[in-house]
Order: sequence, then structure tokens, then C-alpha cells
Amino acid sequence: MEILHQYHPERSVIELPYSKSIVNRLALLSYPQPLKIDAQLLNDDIRSMHDALEAIQQGEDLHIEEAGTVWRFCIALAAALPAYKGSITAGPQLIKRPIQPMIEILNALEAQIEPIANGFRIVGTQLVGGEIDLNPQLSSQFISALMMIAPRIQGRLTLKIDPKQLSQSYVHLTYELMRSLGFQLTKTDYAICVESFIPEMMDQPSRYFELDASASTFYMAYVILHPQKEILLSGMHSFEHQAEEGLLNVLQEKGLLQCESMKEGVLLSGQTTNLKELEIDFSNFPDAALNIILAFVLRKIRIKARGLESLNHKESQRLDHLIHWLERMGCQPQYKQGVLSCTQKVQSLHHLEYSSHQDHRIAMAVALMASQFPVKLKEKEVVTKSYPYFWEQLKHLGYHYA
Repeated sequence: MEILHQYHPERSVIELPYSKSIVNRLALLSYPQPLKIDAQLLNDDIRSMHDALEAIQQGEDLHIEEAGTVWRFCIALAAALPAYKGSITAGPQLIKRPIQPMIEILNALEAQIEPIANGFRIVGTQLVGGEIDLNPQLSSQFISALMMIAPRIQGRLTLKIDPKQLSQSYVHLTYELMRSLGFQLTKTDYAICVESFIPEMMDQPSRYFELDASASTFYMAYVILHPQKEILLSGMHSFEHQAEEGLLNVLQEKGLLQCESMKEGVLLSGQTTNLKELEIDFSNFPDAALNIILAFVLRKIRIKARGLESLNHKESQRLDHLIHWLERMGCQPQYKQGVLSCTQKVQSLHHLEYSSHQDHRIAMAVALMASQFPVKLKEKEVVTKSYPYFWEQLKHLGYHYA
């Protein structure tokens, strides 16, 4: 597919999908009760979670394909359900991503999990609580999975955490959703304690649904590149539970964009600025890194980016791909001691062909570059993982493609 971008309507109205981070957590916490979901706002990951939970409830084997959140959450849930006995397998890319640290913790809680080809054989059992020391490099999704099954465990589960834990914002999201739904847990800088308690009268989980703030970071990056542009994120009234609120605050403080809450949604508008350099830590919102870093580079703002350690453990090796793009642009990127920096020099890369590497964030980042020069993209359909109608929304920004 060739992507072109030829005009800039002054204001565009954009529709976002549900936050899969929020909906999938609520789906697991409310199990076995299904969520009431507006089908128009779904994405592949939410559908995958729905199907996986249904299979677990029926005691069936399930295949996850490439949905990492579903993979981790459902392995943990199945291990904690004495009625479940079956296998959970994954696609060729997902099976390569780290999972063993969580399996070891579950087995320490007396889970019965055995490796098989492309997955695990699980005999659900009554897990037993205790204290678990967590490595600070442990995935936040592993921690969230353990927190969400803890109410089903016999006795209290205490997770001893390091204040330097990666992606703490997602752990905090899990904590806030559980607390709001009536689960009994406490959290400090050094530990999370969850009681063996499932609320009898759980608050309706669907009232905590939010639109996807991680998808909105594409539009934040877009208005940074196009200061005359306004984008209304229709129906987006709050970033309250999502880490990207922190990113939005930084970008506003530095004068790169403005954000206004309106009756119809959130209005993003680009700003002219003389900012020459910015240092930003992406630890709490790593999914935003590709688009925001590219926006700075293309805007010729020197960037020092931290908190990128998890990028090469996502759907693709995102950090490596980003550095490769920057090298092709002539930006002389350097990644040393956890900090990515590069010069302001940018060369246009007209009509080069990019692969999405079967990664939805890569495809969106290529689309951002296409607002500056025409590009070609392979495997455009990967965006359905998180944002099925992404390409249709881009038409409102003046994009067209063939």
C-alpha cells in the first residue's frame, strides 16, 4: 500500500476504539460474567480475550495467536481455576516472547503447568498465597496477571516490588480498577497485598470503560508535526486511568500542543514553539515512543529518550526498527546506557517500502512518517489488533492510499 498525505483540514473529528488495557483487565476481573461491550468500538485483542475466557469457561483448549495480554492473563487465570484442564498455545511470534518468569512464580504458588509445543498444558488447582519477590525487570503484565488472580488464591498474596519496576503505570491501572470494583488490596512503593476475596456485589465493570489513550498518541504526534492542526477525539472525556495522561501533560508543559476538554470530547491542537531539545522518559507509556520520537525528529527537535528497554520485547523489535529508520534519515542515532539521542538532520525518504513486521505500532509509526513524505507499507491490516478502523480515520486528516 502506498500512503500519501496532501492536505491539512483545519479541524478533524477522530473516533478511537476502547482501551484494550482497561477492557481486558475488567473482563478477567469479572470472570465468569461477560462484559457488556459496544461491538463498534472493539479490536482484535478484546475479541481474543472474550473468546479465550469463553473457552476457559467451557473447559476447552485455546489458541491465542499473537495477543500478548490475552496470553499472559489467561494462563494465570486458568492455573487458578480448579475446574480447568486443557492446553493454551500461541502463535509463532508470541511464543518467542518472555513468559517463563511468570510460569515460575505460578508454579511457586503450587500451579500445575507443563510446557508443550507452542504453549502449556494446565491443570487448574487451588493456588496458595505467600510472599513473592519480583525482579524489577519483570513485565508489568505478569504482575497485573498475578494481582488479578490473587482473590482466587487461598490466603493473602504479597508481591514485593522494586520502586524501579518497569511500566509501573500499568500496575497502578490494575490496582485502581480492582479497588474500584470492590476487591481488597493495598499498595505501597515496595509491596502489593491482595486478599483472598471476590466481591459478591461487584460494581458494573462497563462503567469504567475508556477510549484508548495509547491510540490517541498518534494524534498527539500528528499535531506536533502540524502546528496549525486541530483534532477532536470524539467521546474521549478522560485519560484518568491511563498512563498517557502523563505524556500529554509533558507535551503541554513544553508548549508542543494544547488539550481542551469539550462536551464532544478532547480537542488537541498543535502549537508553534522554539523548543530545540527535550528529554523524556517513556517508561510509563512505552507504546507512545515510536510516534512521539519520530514527531520530535521530523520537527527537528533534539530528543533524549529514556525508558525504552521494553520496546524490543513487544510484537516486534521496535527499538531496533526505530534506530534503523533514524539511520536511514541521516540522524546518527545513538543508544547508550538506556538513552536514545540523535541529531536534527533529517533526509526525506520518498517512496521507500516499509514492513509492519506484523506490529500494529510499527504500521502506525510508518503512517506518521507518511504525513511528511510518501511511503509504501506492507501488511497494513495489522492495525486491527488495537485500532481496526485506523486507516479510515486517517482520511479525515487528508491521507489517501492505494
